[in-house]
Amino acid sequence: MTAPGTGTLGRAVPVAAGLAIQAITAYLTLIVAGRVLGAAEFGKLAALYTVISSVANGLYQPLEQEVSRRRGREWETGRAEAALLRRALLFATCLSLLVIALGLGLHDMAVRLLGGDPQLLAALCVGLPGYALCFVSRGALSGARRLRRYGLQLAVEGVFRLVGVVGLALLAVHTVPWYGWLFGLAPWLALAVSSVGLRPAANHPVASATPLVTPLLLLLVSALATQLLIGAGPVVAQLFAGAADQAQIGAFLAALVVVRLPVLLFTAIQPSVLPALSAHVAAGRAAAFRALLVKVLAALAALALLTTAATAGLGPWALRLLFGSDYVLSRGVFALMGASVGTYVIATGLSLVPLAYGRHRLVALGWLTGLAGLAAGTGLAHDPVLRATMGLLIGAAAATVVFALVSWRAMTRRTGVVEGAEQPPPTTAELTGAGPV
Repeated sequence: MTAPGTGTLGRAVPVAAGLAIQAITAYLTLIVAGRVLGAAEFGKLAALYTVISSVANGLYQPLEQEVSRRRGREWETGRAEAALLRRALLFATCLSLLVIALGLGLHDMAVRLLGGDPQLLAALCVGLPGYALCFVSRGALSGARRLRRYGLQLAVEGVFRLVGVVGLALLAVHTVPWYGWLFGLAPWLALAVSSVGLRPAANHPVASATPLVTPLLLLLVSALATQLLIGAGPVVAQLFAGAADQAQIGAFLAALVVVRLPVLLFTAIQPSVLPALSAHVAAGRAAAFRALLVKVLAALAALALLTTAATAGLGPWALRLLFGSDYVLSRGVFALMGASVGTYVIATGLSLVPLAYGRHRLVALGWLTGLAGLAAGTGLAHDPVLRATMGLLIGAAAATVVFALVSWRAMTRRTGVVEGAEQPPPTTAELTGAGPV
């Protein structure tokens, strides 16, 4: 069998293509809808898009990570947990129903958040379970090295919404719920198309079931902390801004669109890297694990340096070109923004190490430390934009230090494994993160 690390970064191309199509079509969808609906009605649709994407990424990504990690181990050990997908789907469904119940329980507030249209709340309630199942599906696809279907799912979701919006525009439909239902139905169609003709994996000896709820809850804490860390900038900037700072805040929010592109690029390689790292852990290939990790970190470090240099050098000019002459930020601010996003991406790459080893508590510890760093960083400046930028920079740096220490300790405790030797099946403690680091 070819070592899972071979060509791992190259296999990320289908996922990167799917993400690119999804992102581009999302922008085009919102642009077309904005022109057709007008500012007032478009605000309702934008609110739905923000809520559904934030909830899906914040709550369901742990499902993808854990299923991908375990399937990566099973790829190497040849022993599969038969009920893994059923249990993950059950957890995803229960989590979706909990969110839906919360939304319906706070009906008036939820409808008000979505611009006062109850049908948009209905579309949200339909879409969320679809995204939950999509993330479980993506975990299974990435763990089984079926990344073309992973990319296909992402692309279909985006293309369906764009084609639907263009169709409604051609029909001169100006009623926002029609557009909202496209967002509610998109994950279901993407899931169906990416599953057509999908053959089940070959039968493997059955492995005993291991705890799933606790690891998922720990990853959920990590995901929420990650979302808070990367997403706190606009909130912090607005919170500390005065009336005279609004133009600068607008320029800062516009600049974030470009500066955060490296986060999207990392998202493209994670589905191929995490299962490969997990397989190396299961097989005891310490040298191969380190080699793959070095490649990933080198690529992320180069990306961080390139981003920082490019944003510092071209950021002010690009901002004025794309958004207009009223949008002005200094090169120093752009350099700090690039450095903060680059550091965050490196922290995210390092966090895959304890996750590959099944150390879910340490993953949560690293991101919670990042939140503490965020709080400390916002106190290092008085300017609202610098507060937001320094918050992410210090928070990401704190998380990076924790993950670096955790990664070093985890790997040095495993270096006694003989390269290529047959290893026993993973224990429950290894899979759940119990026991010493």
